[in-house]
Formats: sequence, C-alpha cells, structure tokens
Amino acid sequence: MGSCFSTQVVKLNGEVCNRFLRSAHFDPSFRSNLVSCCSCLLLQLNDEFRRAICTLFGHGGVTKDEKAGFALLKPLAEKTGHVEAQVELGDCFYFGCGVDKDENQAVIWYRKAAEQGHVKAQFNLGLCFKHGDGVNKDEQQA
Repeated sequence: MGSCFSTQVVKLNGEVCNRFLRSAHFDPSFRSNLVSCCSCLLLQLNDEFRRAICTLFGHGGVTKDEKAGFALLKPLAEKTGHVEAQVELGDCFYFGCGVDKDENQAVIWYRKAAEQGHVKAQFNLGLCFKHGDGVNKDEQQA
C-alpha cells in the first residue's frame, strides 16, 4: 500500500473514497486503482479493529488488556470514523472498560455511530435517552 496515493487523499473511513468513486470525472483505470486502494485501506482498518477487540476482551489467544484495547480503539474511532470502533468506544465509556466510566462520552460515541446508521449504536443511544444515562431523560428521543 506504501505508494498508493489514496493514503494521502482518503480519510480511511471510506467516505471520501465513495465520493471519488461516484464522480464521473475519473477514467476507468483510475477508478480501478482507487477501488483497490480503498479496499486495501478498509481491510487494514478491519484488521486493526479485530486486534483492538481481541486485546480488549482477551480473544484469540491474546492476553486481555482493557487499557491497551481501548488505546487501540480510540484512534480508529477518532481519526478514521470506523463505525464499529465508535460503538465499541461508546461501550468502553459506558461500562468503564479500559477507561473511567463516562456516560457523557458514551453518548457522544453512540451518536457518531448512530448517525452513520449503525443499529446497535441507535439502540444504545435510545436506551441512554430512555434512562437518562449521559443525557437528560427524554422518552421522545428514546
């Protein structure tokens, strides 16, 4: 992936990549190269996500280390917009897994993922509104 120009252009979350792919201004060979680069980036992100989850929960023969797992998840959620990482980061904040419990932060991360259409994040955010966890209780929002 080293020389792939998309590492300069694509924000790793696929959003910019998808915008380029929808554009009619690029020739077919450019599109083909861009698809390859985006696929490569997304696979890398999923590998990083799996590594973070295995570390967080001690799966796959990896020693459980909640703080290290949290530290691996956070940049995925913050810098790449990885939706699954955002939901897991919300869970970490909600339950205090690898970080001090902070329901306000949990709501922030659930909302980011929910806005991308993630069903579990939408459900968790609804529960937060229903019970007033990290937000004012609001049955209408729930």
